[in-house]
Amino acid sequence: MNDNKMEGVKTILNTGLNENGNLTFTKKVRDAKITYPDESTITWACEKFSEQVSGGESILFADDMWSVTGSGSGVNLDGKSYTMEITSALIYKNGCFYPLSGVVEIAAEGEELKVINYGDGECDNIVTVTVGEVTEEISL
Repeated sequence: MNDNKMEGVKTILNTGLNENGNLTFTKKVRDAKITYPDESTITWACEKFSEQVSGGESILFADDMWSVTGSGSGVNLDGKSYTMEITSALIYKNGCFYPLSGVVEIAAEGEELKVINYGDGECDNIVTVTVGEVTEEISL
């Protein structure tokens, strides 16, 4: 794609209804790798769990909301190992490209922890990023 070589396996498994009666999915990515034209690479693997937390009682997709948890790891373009963990469930609403809320932490080898906070429920592209003692609001 766009002169980049993409490899890996993505599996989405419908895991049925949970104890709350909500539809759930498990999404796994393994052996993922992108090789760029200059031969640099990134790799990753992850496992995420999605639960439909509202909208399941209607046939409309527009009112569906999903809670996503999980974690992943890989090697970034700088050759540093990293881990990613959703520490507060990401909440998505169909029709909104970005999560409405939730927190993700990214720890890269030799770097300060990065904390991305998606906010309080607004459908927007604004996040708060904290690295060490510095917090900044950015647009995605």
